[in-house]
Amino acid sequence: MQRTGSPDDPVDWSDPDTWIPEWLSDEDRKLAYAIWEGSNKSVNPRHTAGSWELVRKCVLLAEDPDGNLRLTDRGRDFIDHAFGSAEALVDEQEGLIGLLSIVGDKGPARSGVLVEPWAKFLLERDSPFRASSTIKDTLGRRLSNLRDRDLLQKEGLDYSITEAGLDYLKRVEPPETPMRSAGGLTTLTKSLEQGGLLFSQETVANYVLALQTKRFAILTGISGTGKTRIAKAVAEHFQPTVTRRVPTKIPDDAVEIEVRLSHLKHSLLTVPQVMVTRLSLLGPDAPLADRRIRIRYPGGETALTHYHRGSTELYLSGGFKKWYHSNLELGDRIWLRLLESDTLESDGLEMGLIETEFVEQRLDNYEVIPVRPDWVDNRGLLGYLNPLTNEYSTTPFLNLLLRARAEEKRAEAANENPHPFFVILDEMNLARVEHYFSDFLSALESGEDIPLHENEAIESGEAESGPQVPRKLKVPGNVLFTGTVNVDETTYMFSPKVLDRAFTIEFDQVDLKGFSEDTSGEDTSGLNLDGIQGSLDLLPSGGSEDDDWKPSREDWVEFSEETPGHHKALLKLHDILEAQHRHFGYRVANEIARFVNLAREQAEETDAAVDAAFDLALLQKVLPKFHGTQQELESLLEEIFQFAVHGGGHVPKKDRVVELDDWKVVKGRLVTRSKKTSTPSQTPSGDAGADGDEADGGTAEAADADNPKTANDAKSPAYPRTGAKVLRMLNRVRDRGFTSFIE
Repeated sequence: MQRTGSPDDPVDWSDPDTWIPEWLSDEDRKLAYAIWEGSNKSVNPRHTAGSWELVRKCVLLAEDPDGNLRLTDRGRDFIDHAFGSAEALVDEQEGLIGLLSIVGDKGPARSGVLVEPWAKFLLERDSPFRASSTIKDTLGRRLSNLRDRDLLQKEGLDYSITEAGLDYLKRVEPPETPMRSAGGLTTLTKSLEQGGLLFSQETVANYVLALQTKRFAILTGISGTGKTRIAKAVAEHFQPTVTRRVPTKIPDDAVEIEVRLSHLKHSLLTVPQVMVTRLSLLGPDAPLADRRIRIRYPGGETALTHYHRGSTELYLSGGFKKWYHSNLELGDRIWLRLLESDTLESDGLEMGLIETEFVEQRLDNYEVIPVRPDWVDNRGLLGYLNPLTNEYSTTPFLNLLLRARAEEKRAEAANENPHPFFVILDEMNLARVEHYFSDFLSALESGEDIPLHENEAIESGEAESGPQVPRKLKVPGNVLFTGTVNVDETTYMFSPKVLDRAFTIEFDQVDLKGFSEDTSGEDTSGLNLDGIQGSLDLLPSGGSEDDDWKPSREDWVEFSEETPGHHKALLKLHDILEAQHRHFGYRVANEIARFVNLAREQAEETDAAVDAAFDLALLQKVLPKFHGTQQELESLLEEIFQFAVHGGGHVPKKDRVVELDDWKVVKGRLVTRSKKTSTPSQTPSGDAGADGDEADGGTAEAADADNPKTANDAKSPAYPRTGAKVLRMLNRVRDRGFTSFIE
């Protein structure tokens, strides 16, 4: 490097046999001859600076305590195995694998066509190569490399990948992330049965549709009906197997450390507290020369000064500092362990790079969060900034949101749909939901960020310790929320604000006969979502942004055009509620519309599924907000009951009055008691009521023990599910003077 020459007086480096003995001596001469003659005089030592940097970066050679270069295990693998794991690692770090994939995708193509995707690739890897000339230069050099190794070929001006290149890609690239196909609704129901969860097909479909429509469902009902278990089981059913790079070959007595931004920015290494207690560290008043720790690393061995600033830190210097910055990047993981030897004059540490391998793992896509009675704000969910340690105390809930956000970014970069993540808030009403969950209720509607803290160092990762947490967080669009609810004297009731923003599903049917026979029984409700090709998809088609999740006027227009009978019925119900100022707003109307639209799009038997879905939508979006005294609700509930029986069509005057005593509830459906009841079915498609009674067995045998009759003797109610709930609420308000949807 001292003989660079000048344009007027250039230096001739073409003949190493001449300049090696003339300009070099001792160890430099030996090394130069080893390179020149060891390569059969094909590698000029003058031009090996780049090779040396590559060898150091990939740790193919290491310097021993005597100052001699030795092959590492990786270096030996690089020499002995063409296209082996070491060579693949070098190619991956140098971007050759990425370029090979680009040519395989774009080729045959000229180099000019490859510049843009290569520049994008470098940008995504946060490469320092940003200038246009540098991008083109690195592209040209790597194209030549791949051609020399017969992984690419050039015909005219076009580059294309060879068969050898395709084979190499298959061996070095991680396999595409395989999805465990979620299958259709029947597949999901069967998988639940295999896990001992005996839910009807309608119950499962109802829950899936609620998540698809709103991504926030409340499961209420008596204790022990499997509310939490179905939420977990559905999350696991949509849990894919993904390919991850995981660490391996870590010594048993070593501690794993992540390279943080502060480490790179300030050239330091934080010693884990578990090791500090075993080191003979001198205090901060000791001379710097005495505060030294020996450290052995892949590039050699040296001594570093340690400081105490709340934690014990080694400040990097010399060759170790250069090696550290050349070989490690933000987020890399290393291991550290104690060196215990009588020959060491001071404390010793050994540091190594963590080897990684690709393995298939189930995606950690759900968390069950037990709600605590003492939650009065969102800190139980989102954590908080600890003012004493200046670290952010995270929670499983926050960690899941951060994982979901990372999955969204991964999917966007890969041009894929993200995998869904699930939050299950167990015993959601042990604390007041409006206190700890209000930020999410607002963020789910507005799409605004939730503020977490104001510490820039924690957000950037420059904090001395603690996790890296953003200052504010948007609720990822691939997160679905489920809350389970039990009602007793220890719990709080939901406010209309909460119920208005969720689908409230009751779990109060207990089939002990089916439980004995280990089967969920026959379900003929018609709400089957197996009508679509492929598997169920819980996330909106085309994306999972906030706008994709919000039911809109487009859903309402589609609902009115595709199912005009149900549209007319909903308008009639709205008029009934508006007369007593209990009507719902545009949001609920749009959500009912989307719920029905999704059922129609995914069902096998469209008419029956739409009828059942509309009935369930009324039950779960209109009735949950009703709670009050007999004086407040009795007359309104009676009108709604008449509506549930007759539907939205025209009813002859003689048939308009319905006696409550003529009806009863069987397995969650409204069925007739006696032959004298005449209630013409007024459902828009004309078959929902029959479906409902058939599904419950509420026909010939279930009509009434005192008045047995056949199924054809009595007419079916228009909305048997809604009618059944209203009948129970009416009986309750008359018996106790008060009623509510959640019992």
